[in-house]
Amino acid sequence: MQTCYCCPEPSTSREHVPPKCFFPKKIDGDEIDYRLNLMTVPSCNAHNQAKTNDDEYLRTIITMCLSANSIATKQFRSTVLRGAQEQPGLLRSILSSPKQLIIQEDVSSEPFDTVAVEIDRPRIDSSLRQIALGIYHNKYEKPFIGCVDVFPFFLADLTSEYSAYNEAMLNIRHTCDHVILSYPPKFGH
Repeated sequence: MQTCYCCPEPSTSREHVPPKCFFPKKIDGDEIDYRLNLMTVPSCNAHNQAKTNDDEYLRTIITMCLSANSIATKQFRSTVLRGAQEQPGLLRSILSSPKQLIIQEDVSSEPFDTVAVEIDRPRIDSSLRQIALGIYHNKYEKPFIGCVDVFPFFLADLTSEYSAYNEAMLNIRHTCDHVILSYPPKFGH
């Protein structure tokens, strides 16, 4: 009997890692089906269905980031906004206390208006840890033993006392990019 990718409980299902909700559904006219051949790992109920709301929260935060790519923007405009019409609670809670910002990416670009929101950082970190555990399990076919730290580079803290945090995150990101890019890509097991 297989055990869960995240705990010693018996697996009762398969969990998509990253969560399936992160990937846009193929719509007529789309060239790519982002939901084909998604990675799955054995999971218990507690680490699969019970975390669906957290997966949707993380997806919403990621798709709202300024650094989001065109696929994330499409996912926000279709899935996130449609979900907000059916069940407005999630987006309403995220946007409950927006802070208006004016952003200028560099000296040659035009400033633009946007908003910053308060986030539930423990919830984001928990979801990212589970994704990391799932990727590890998929690669090595066994659960990871130890502590997993996550570094959500897509987040920034706008309070002045955390400027050192933001700089440290950028330094970690550059180091990780350098290390990751130095390895040739591998696909499959």
